[in-house]
Amino acid sequence: MDDSLQNTDELEQEIKSFTDDAALAFLKKIQNRPCEACGVDDWFLIPDLKVAGWEEPLSRGVLNPVFVISCKNCGNLRSFAWARILWFMKSEYPQHGE
Repeated sequence: MDDSLQNTDELEQEIKSFTDDAALAFLKKIQNRPCEACGVDDWFLIPDLKVAGWEEPLSRGVLNPVFVISCKNCGNLRSFAWARILWFMKSEYPQHGE
């Protein structure tokens, strides 16, 4: 098994750096599409649950974080892989690191 897993302190710092402004910039960058469940294009960031995660079976406690948004019309959830968010923060978000 991989022993180079991300430590929780590092992950916590990355999650804290993903502000609402960064989240909205990400959605604009990817040209977020309408909801696949109801067709409405009206989303919101869930307070205190912008980044969610689950523990993968047999992973020795590794958390798999995802960025989550919800449709304002039907409540459908859409998630984005944390690796994509990190790429955005490090390479595409101009305010990061300034």
